[in-house]
Amino acid sequence: RKDLPFLTGEYMRFTFGSNLSLTESEVDRNAQDFLLKSYRNPDIEATRELQGQSSIVGNADLFWEHYKMGTSLSLVYNYTGERLYSVSDGQLSDVYEDPTSDLDFIYSQTLKGGFSMKFSITNLLNEGNRFFLDETVGELVYSERSKGRSYSLSFNKKFK
Repeated sequence: RKDLPFLTGEYMRFTFGSNLSLTESEVDRNAQDFLLKSYRNPDIEATRELQGQSSIVGNADLFWEHYKMGTSLSLVYNYTGERLYSVSDGQLSDVYEDPTSDLDFIYSQTLKGGFSMKFSITNLLNEGNRFFLDETVGELVYSERSKGRSYSLSFNKKFK
């Protein structure tokens, strides 16, 4: 997390945060799976990536807070690279998921009497998910779905 002093005032704080994870994973295919899949694809390797593990995952966020007003705003971006979604048995192809991006907005406000309010919008980019079979003739769409946007409003009370 890095403070951005040129955007910070007496009662305000503006920060930027990010992280990136690069991962390499590998597991052995079982002998029967390898044999059956090699009939369809002679170039198949004896190893594959770990199911569900993306080789790249990253996020970034902008955060603004006004201490005196009790207000904060956040904009959060998340990225997940392509990943193996489902490992099939035998001659069927494995299912992969395309990279996904999410952008979320969160507004929080402290209210009187120990109350607070939070409003959020998730998936501002409104990107869906696409799953595909990695065939020797090219990609075949297995499934597509839209996640849609979500809106949330909550109120909380702190008891002392």
